[in-house]
Amino acid sequence: MNAQHRSRSGPAILLVLAVGLLVAACGGTASTAPTGTVNLTLTAGPVCPVEQIPPDPNCAPRPVADAEVIVLTADGREAGRAKSDAAGKIRLTLPHGRYTIRPVQGNPFPSAPGDVTVDVGTTPVEVALSYDTGIR
Repeated sequence: MNAQHRSRSGPAILLVLAVGLLVAACGGTASTAPTGTVNLTLTAGPVCPVEQIPPDPNCAPRPVADAEVIVLTADGREAGRAKSDAAGKIRLTLPHGRYTIRPVQGNPFPSAPGDVTVDVGTTPVEVALSYDTGIR
């Protein structure tokens, strides 16, 4: 290898190393692992003190906006957090694997739903989380 060739490849190698260190420092990986989708729908109910037959459409469960969920990996590490939109929806894109979705307490309802375990793969996963309003 001649000196001229080395001087041109040196900066390129440093750039690759710098990018690798930057990715590592940010806690990310340069992985191209396949990803899948988890679609969450958050609702709260009951919203009326007495259920009626036939059901009153005004008493249908309502979307829960701005509620936070934590995504945990199979070994319990936090993989991320997300908040629901105005329609009570969250869309997660995650590498294939098993995850726990943990709703965070702190919304205006007496109790958040429990943890849900999902297996992310090629088929989108649909999850409904129901918050209890405490109305009886």
